[in-house]
Formats: sequence, structure tokens, C-alpha cells
Amino acid sequence: MNLKFLSFLTALLVSANLGFSQITINSCIENNAFKIVVIGSSTAAGAGVSSPDSAWVNRYRKALEIINPANEVINLAVGGYTTYRLMPTGYSTPANRPLVDTLRNITAALKQKPDAIIVNLPSNDRQWPMSEQLSNFDSINALSWASGIPIYICTTQPVASSTWAAYQWAVHDSIIAKFAPNYLEFFTPLAASNNVLDTALTPDGTHPNDKGHRLLFNQVWNKDILIQIFNPPNYPDLVIRSLVNPGPYNHCNDSLAQLGWVIANIGDSLPSTQIAYSKTSLSGISDSVPIYAQNGMGSCVVDTFWTSNNMFLSGDYDITGRITIPTDSNLSNNVLKSSYRIVDSPIVNAFNDTICVNDSALFNASLVLGDTLLWYAHLNDTLPMSNPPNMLLNVQKDSILYIQGVSGNLRYKSQLKTNELATINYNGNMFNLVAKDDIELNSFEIRIATLGMNPFNILTKSGKYQGYENSSSSWNLIINDSVYVNNVEDFITLSFPSISLNSGDTLGVYIQMQGWAYQLRYTSVSQPISYLGPQLEYYSGAGISYSFGTIYPNRVINLKVNYEYGFNRLGECSTIKIPIAIVISKENLDLGLDSTISIFGDTIYAPLGFNNHIWVNINTGDTISYLDYVIIDSNMMDQSKKVEIACFAIDKWACDKSDTVTYTLVNIKPIDFVASNINIFPNPTKNIIHMESTVNIGNIIIYDNMGRLVKEEFVPNTSGVIQLGDLPRGLYILNVYVDGRRYYYKIVRM
Repeated sequence: MNLKFLSFLTALLVSANLGFSQITINSCIENNAFKIVVIGSSTAAGAGVSSPDSAWVNRYRKALEIINPANEVINLAVGGYTTYRLMPTGYSTPANRPLVDTLRNITAALKQKPDAIIVNLPSNDRQWPMSEQLSNFDSINALSWASGIPIYICTTQPVASSTWAAYQWAVHDSIIAKFAPNYLEFFTPLAASNNVLDTALTPDGTHPNDKGHRLLFNQVWNKDILIQIFNPPNYPDLVIRSLVNPGPYNHCNDSLAQLGWVIANIGDSLPSTQIAYSKTSLSGISDSVPIYAQNGMGSCVVDTFWTSNNMFLSGDYDITGRITIPTDSNLSNNVLKSSYRIVDSPIVNAFNDTICVNDSALFNASLVLGDTLLWYAHLNDTLPMSNPPNMLLNVQKDSILYIQGVSGNLRYKSQLKTNELATINYNGNMFNLVAKDDIELNSFEIRIATLGMNPFNILTKSGKYQGYENSSSSWNLIINDSVYVNNVEDFITLSFPSISLNSGDTLGVYIQMQGWAYQLRYTSVSQPISYLGPQLEYYSGAGISYSFGTIYPNRVINLKVNYEYGFNRLGECSTIKIPIAIVISKENLDLGLDSTISIFGDTIYAPLGFNNHIWVNINTGDTISYLDYVIIDSNMMDQSKKVEIACFAIDKWACDKSDTVTYTLVNIKPIDFVASNINIFPNPTKNIIHMESTVNIGNIIIYDNMGRLVKEEFVPNTSGVIQLGDLPRGLYILNVYVDGRRYYYKIVRM
């Protein structure tokens, strides 16, 4: 059972005040068209209701059409009729009894070739003996069953007079006894406790009112007639009901697009086998995939079968699903054709940026592939920014916007359908369309009854067509064209320049075949009818003979109206929302805390990641280094024995950064530096230093800038190598003893 459909049906019936659904809905019921003929008297004819829609027969008709628009309920009932009026044609009516109505009797009902007949004769036969009424019911019932048509006899109904209460109840009991289970209980829902007509359910003491008719409808509806009269064939009969839109989402190209084929078995069960194939075709390139029912299919069940088809190229694909099992002898419902537009998936380049404080910035993105780039202020926004950024912005704090690439149409597409039943072929039809939203009409699809090339005109006028059926000067020709028809059951697309309608606008439309020989298809209805959609309404019009000729009112053309509306931010294919961030650079040129130095001095290093260094002695204003470090010593101190050093540099985002640090000279025993003939290189160094002299060098002691001994070495020759890689970066004092004399050198370990 299609639970989604059943929920929809139940909600619709309740909202229409039709009663609660108690019937069986399955694929067999949904996919077969049933015809029910009602014969009888005033109750079936709708007497007692405030409007025709409230009559039980009309309620039943509407309910069946919801299940399947092709379902029919034909009402032949006439007020005042008795069983004699409904007897078979050729019946010899006894004296002083009404004659047979051959246009409304059981024979006329059988000529409609119905699937079932309902007989509703509540009380008019009570003027004769009960035996006559029951005998006539027997004859009507027997003829129907002999013709192979199930028939349901409604019981009598209560009347206001207590005089007839016993008679009506006795006939009621007899009908149930004779015709069970094919009877409809119409007495007890309308009866008060004393078996007379409940005064709350009648406007005139005879006929049921709106509420009473609703109760009778419930009795018919809950009888579940369709499931009782349906006989599945003795062979599997598969029908492709619908196609779930391809692709993972929207209309994006996909080499493994998922197609969901909704297939129902309205015949006998079948075993596990291949049941169909799914085919996509674009410009002669096709991809055909088999569909298997791995677990078979039972009778009157529906299932969705998924295939993966190649729809990677963009374009309008022809899609075909075809039933292939050889045991399915009903070929009329074995093919479903559709089309689907595929667009290229958009590709977006997003450029994030880091800027300096007080700088301006540009939110920057571009479409590599796609039609539209939409900007959003927040991730969860459903409407894009009305003025997307296209200029430099003064960003004061870290900021994020979101972009989305979109391909295809940015409006929603929809379709309004009218009745697909065709009983008349004629050469023109006028109707009204009323916009309930701002929309754009794109095309019509109609059925045409003449094969081959068919020339046509489409004319429109602002406002209703009524009153202008024969006034050609009031109409505007919007298209004059021809279409080719291969099959009169096919819907043929009539394209025309788009027509914009604002909410509340009414448009009169005249579809006119160009000549008497060309015929479009529509049906006749008993009263004006409308088809309502959320954005558009159709109001039935008139058949018009060629050209602007005779008017035939209440004609519903076989029509599909294709239109667009609203703003579809996802288009036909879209990316996810991509963030674009502009952040303020947070790189920090930190020289550390103020500190102390000894007379040996120190080396200050800038943090990694900066370039273009400039070191300045704030005390004097002198630039003292362009490297990523600077050497300071006691010679830089002012009278207070302090020096303030500033470093200016740029970070990796080209932002200017700076910091200062103050050093204070500490009281450490001074050491005299003595010039020597010892050559020490490289200095600064990252790892080793080389020493060269004219005499043997001897002992070497290395101190840090605070006077602490950190390394001792001995060089017995006139040259040697000292490893400094194990020492931290900084300034060191190298103490050398040569020929009993002590020499000091400043060494920078980088």
C-alpha cells in the first residue's frame, strides 16, 4: 500500500468533510479505472442538500476521483421513481403501475458497461404491497448479475411518519436477508430511536439534509466496493506508475544518477526476475540498465526500483522505463517516457584573505563553471544578500560571508493539470487562468485528435474570456505555429513567448486549431469546473467553433499549463555554501620582557616568520641592524645604564609589526678586552668557529653574557675548531690564553 498516498487521501477526504477513510487502497485500486452507475429516486438525485456537492452521490464521485481521476460515477436517478420505473426494458408493467423508463432503468445502467451498479430507492414503493417491491428488486438484481455486473441494493430509509416505520423496517430487513452481502445500510444512520427519520437530519421531513447525505456517503464509502469488485487478471500486469527525479539532488550532472521507478503489479504475482529496463538518451548516446525484482512481486503491491544511469553530460535527456516480462500481456501500461534537464555542476573559486589592522579588504570569489554566484550573510540564511559585496570594505574585525554557485533557472517550475478524460473532439477552446502568485507562463500541453501536422493559434486577452467569445478584435495573437501528432493520446507541447502574470491577474486563453479539419480534445461537464493549484487556477471554458464561432459552454480541455514562479535559490544544481573569511592578522612581533645584560652584551632575535627587519636604538635614534637579530652591549647604555631597543618588521601578510624591549646593565666584574693576533671566524655562527693564530693557542673558556662558564676547550696547535651547536642562541665571551696572556672575543651563536 502506498502509505503516503493513503495519508494524503485521508486528509483530503476529512478536509472536504467527506468522512473518515475505512477503505482499502492498493496499487490495483489506484491503477484501475472504475465506473459506478447509480439508479434510483430523489435521495440519489440529491434532494434535501444545500448544494449539489453535498449529495452522497457527488461526494462519492469526488472521493473516487481522488483515488484515480479516471474513475466515474454516473447518476441516472430521478426524484419520485419507484422500482417499476427501473425494471428491465421489455418488462410488461401491471395495470395501475408506473411504466419503465428505458433511459434510467437497469437496462440503461448496464449499457454504460459499469463495474458495479448501486440501486437507491428509499420509500416511494411503500404504496404497494411489500412483495411487489421485493419481487422487482429480485428482477433488477438478477439481470445485473446475469450480465456479470455486481449490484448493491440500498435498504429503505426511515420516513417522518411513524405510520410507515414498521413497513420501512420490514423491507429493510428483507433487503438485507435477500441481497447480503451486497446491500448498503441506509436506514439506521438516519433513524431516530423509534425508527422514524431523525428530525436533525432532514430539512423537509422526507429527504436527508447535508449531514444526512454525509452519513449515507460514509455507508457507501466504507463498504469498500472497489476492492470487492476488482478481480486481478491471472497473469502479472506490471505498470510503471511514476519516475522519481534523477540525480543525487537538483539537476546536477552525474555519471551514476539515481532513477527511482515506481512499479505496481496489478495482476497475478510473479517470481524473482528481470521486470524492466531503465534507459536514458542524449543526442543519440544512450545508457540502458536492467531492473530486477530480486524478491518477486506479489499481487496488488507497489515498489520502487532504483537504477544508476549515466547522466554526466549536460542537456535534455529522454528517459524511458519499459516493462519487459513476457508474461505481461497488457502492453498498454508498460512504458513510461519522461524527460529531464541536466546542467553542469557549478565550480566556485573562493579566496580567503588576511589583512592588516585598519586595512580595506575585498570579499573575492569567482565562478569557474556555473551561471550565478549568490552571497549570504549567514550560513543558515535562505535569502541571498540583495547587494552582494563588490567593493573594498573597511573590515574592523574578523568577518565571514558565504557563497553558493548555482547553475540553471532560478525560478521554481510547476504544472497545473485539468481533466485527462476526452469525450469531444473540436477545433477551439477558451478558458480562464487566474494567477495566485507572480508567475510566468511557458507552454501548454494539449491533446490533438488529428494525426500528422496540425496548425494552431494561441490568443490571449486580459481578463475573463466570457463576453468576448465572438469578438476577435479583443484578442491578441501570441503564437501561430504547427505541431506534429503521432498519437492522439499524447500530450503535445505548444510553445510560445513567456507570459508574465502578477498575482490576481486573470488571463483569457483561446487555443484555436487553424481550420475545421484540425481537432483538439476535451470533455463536457454538467456545470463550470475549476482546477486549483497553489500558484495558478484554471476555470473551465467553452468549446468555440472555428473561428470565433458557435459557443459550447462547460467544456474542459485536456490541458497541462507549464509555468515558473518564485525564487529558487538552488537553481537546477548548486554547490554547498562556501565560507569566505577575511581576518585581521594576529602575528605578534614579541621581543620578550625587559631584561638585564652584563658588560659582555647580548643578542636579541626577532620571532620567526617576519621579514624586512629594522632595529633602532631608541636612546640615540640610530638604526643598528637590518638582520633578524641585533647585538647589544654596554656601549649602547645611557647614563642610567639602560638602552631601549625597537624592532620594526613585516609579517607574512605584509602587515607592519613592531615591539620594544629595555635592557639594564647589571654589575658584573669588568673584564678587559685585549686585541690579539688570533683570527676567529665565522662570527656570528650557527654551529662552529674556526681559530687561527701564529702561535699555539692553548686553553679556551667560553662564558655566557651573564658571566657563567658554559664550555672549556684545549687547542694544542696554531689552529682549531670549536663546536658551539650544543649552546643556545645568544652572545658569548670567548676567553683565550696565549703565551700567558688572556684575550676576550664576543661570539654570536645564531
